Amino acid sequence: WAELERIHDLMEDGDREGARAAVDALRAGRADQADLRLLDAQVRLDEGDAEAALALLSGAERCADPAEFFATRASCHHESVHFEAARDDARQALRIRPEYAYAWDLLSRILDHLGEHAEATEASARAHALDAEGCPLPLEVPPHEFDALVERALAELPEAVRAVVDECPVLVQ
Repeated sequence: WAELERIHDLMEDGDREGARAAVDALRAGRADQADLRLLDAQVRLDEGDAEAALALLSGAERCADPAEFFATRASCHHESVHFEAARDDARQALRIRPEYAYAWDLLSRILDHLGEHAEATEASARAHALDAEGCPLPLEVPPHEFDALVERALAELPEAVRAVVDECPVLVQ
């Protein structure tokens, strides 16, 4: 377990290469161990490969922390734009561990994508109540101020980048 915690620490510190090397070394001898599959999936997700992470989760259902399993699978679905599946898994994680701030925060983002804004606001508030530092409340900016901020940010881009961006529609949420 200490090695699994060390790998989580590497991920939190942004050391993806170190986390990947450590997971690969552990999985060399125990490739099908559920907790290692879950951790490998989390590293894959951190590396930006949600589909590979989702595939790794098959067989991780028996891990020691089912709430973590469902939250990770919800993250994979969220990153893959499968919002209904993501919502279902995030809710399952919260049925198992109602005080799981990350799952509340993830659920709030999923619900926002699904257009369930009142529920998203409530989930965000629950996450914030559980972990104010890790789950800050969304920034509320009036539409006219938001538009001005976007225009200013676009104007501050380097000329070469702005020339390309000027040829594309820019959508910001």
